Amino acid sequence: ERPMSTDFDYEARANLDGDPITITTMTMTTHPVSTSPLNPTDRTKMLEWYHSISAFLSLSPTTASRSLTYLDRFLHAPRSKAAHLCTVHREEYQLAALTTLFLAIKLHERLNIKIGHVSYLSRGRYGEEEVAEMEMRVLEGLGWRVLL
Repeated sequence: ERPMSTDFDYEARANLDGDPITITTMTMTTHPVSTSPLNPTDRTKMLEWYHSISAFLSLSPTTASRSLTYLDRFLHAPRSKAAHLCTVHREEYQLAALTTLFLAIKLHERLNIKIGHVSYLSRGRYGEEEVAEMEMRVLEGLGWRVLL
């Protein structure tokens, strides 16, 4: 059986009654894991997803832009083995993308997002520990410069 990967296309409704996030309905599609390297359309799709999830969670559109900026900077981090892995493995790229959104929300929004919410948004594809580990890799790759 081929492994499955969570795609970030979704239909969702959320009930954001302050803190914490309450998601009432979320459906995400799955597809076989692609082992091909990233291409320019992947970045475009990720930006669209960032904007969709920002609207879904009633976040500022700036949060989507910051998320992509963090992702771009991380992927181009010199000497980062984790960043290189994200450019050749789509699962790692998706985890990094989800993690940079998590960082942008934590740093720039008043939303009380928890790491468990991020795991839930991935429909359990990525566990809390994986998200936490990627968060450290991203922060190290960015040299901890996230409030620029």
